[in-house]
Amino acid sequence: MTQAKTKSKDNVKLEELKQELAINRAMAENSPINIILADTDLNITYINPASVRTLTPLQHLLPAPIAELTGQNIDIFHKDPAYQRRILGNEKNLPHRAIIELADEKLDLLVSPTYDENNKYLGPMVTWDIVTEKLKIESEAAEKTAMIENVPINIMQADTNGIITYMNPASFKTLRSIEHILPVPVDQIVGGSYDVFHKNPAHQRKILSDPANLPLESEIEINGEYLALSAAAVFDVDGNYSGPMISWEVVTDKVRLERDFGGQIEAINKAQAVIHFEMDGTIIDANENFLNTVGYSLDEIKGQHHRMFVESSFANTTEYKGLWEKLNRGEYEAGEFKRIDKNGKEIWIQASYNPILDRNGVPFKVVKYANDVTEQKLQNANFAGQIEAVNKAQAAIEFEMDGTIIDANENFLSALGYTLAEIKGQHHRMFVENAFANSPEYKEFWAKLNRGEYEAQEYKRVGKGGKEVWIQGSY
Repeated sequence: MTQAKTKSKDNVKLEELKQELAINRAMAENSPINIILADTDLNITYINPASVRTLTPLQHLLPAPIAELTGQNIDIFHKDPAYQRRILGNEKNLPHRAIIELADEKLDLLVSPTYDENNKYLGPMVTWDIVTEKLKIESEAAEKTAMIENVPINIMQADTNGIITYMNPASFKTLRSIEHILPVPVDQIVGGSYDVFHKNPAHQRKILSDPANLPLESEIEINGEYLALSAAAVFDVDGNYSGPMISWEVVTDKVRLERDFGGQIEAINKAQAVIHFEMDGTIIDANENFLNTVGYSLDEIKGQHHRMFVESSFANTTEYKGLWEKLNRGEYEAGEFKRIDKNGKEIWIQASYNPILDRNGVPFKVVKYANDVTEQKLQNANFAGQIEAVNKAQAAIEFEMDGTIIDANENFLSALGYTLAEIKGQHHRMFVENAFANSPEYKEFWAKLNRGEYEAQEYKRVGKGGKEVWIQGSY
């Protein structure tokens, strides 16, 4: 009776083991994971269907047909079987993970020990997958991460909810230099929302939440500091928008400099006539002051050549050609220039031609600043004519304030009998008697002139050879 009961229990246990084995096999057969079993001698005892499906595209790389792999020793897969046997032959080395190469493909293997119901080691179980593409993507991602980590450009990344998920070291370093003006401490930025940096968060969220709005460049102001931002869309491997990546820099000095320059240029444009040229002399632009000076509209001169403002006889000279050659060498030119307006009228301008250089020091355009001096030129010509007329009719002589002779005209030289060389650099006292030259009256005469007071009357003077000459003069 006792023997019958024992036999019955053994049968039950055997059935349970069979059932468990069936369940395990069914799990392995239907598992999406690639599974291969081997015995303690490392002979392959089982390959599940998922492994067969995964190996089929790699058939040409295998050391044996897939159908013949069961029963083969795993040594056929390894360049150094002895090394693998040392690891897999001892259950104490398991679990063990390794990446092996199969030609150009890379396989990720996880080797785990298997045991029977009595905890006896049965051999290794290998779960594996082809990770060639995965490793390639991870390698590329690591390279990009390293590049972003080490690049000297400030970079931040946010998710689609506006939460800042990443800042590279350059961003941390730059932000610490302006931490005193930030709305939150630098160490609290990652994990927080980018809303804290914007006066109108809803507007920014609307823009940055839609990749169709990107890339985008903008400038923000935070407590007196200006930041230039460039936002680009980032997509995951499935093409889904994961949020914006923002590269940025502090541009406070640049903004202030630009505004300073802008203010200066605006002031110049209000005060002076300004015109812009290509390096070949083609007109690009001109302000209202210039257009009013020459009588043209912008449409009438834009695209025309500078020679339209000079006489045709001058436009064909080597001097005119030399002007543009000089400007093309990056050399500045300034002076008083005769030009012709729309009606053919002669005008005079006091101008400077300024070559504008690019970052490489190469001139790429010319800007001319000018003032109309036509009226002044005509007035000077009138004055010159009057002076010439006076010189023809009267005797004239010029002195320094101490009485030293600078110049004299022919009428004066004839009246006194001297040449200019004989009197230039001498003192006025050479024209008076010695007694008068040493008198208080003569000294007061020059003191009066040095006070800026006019002097006019009839004077006795001494010419060359002691000749007495009377003149009606004004000092």
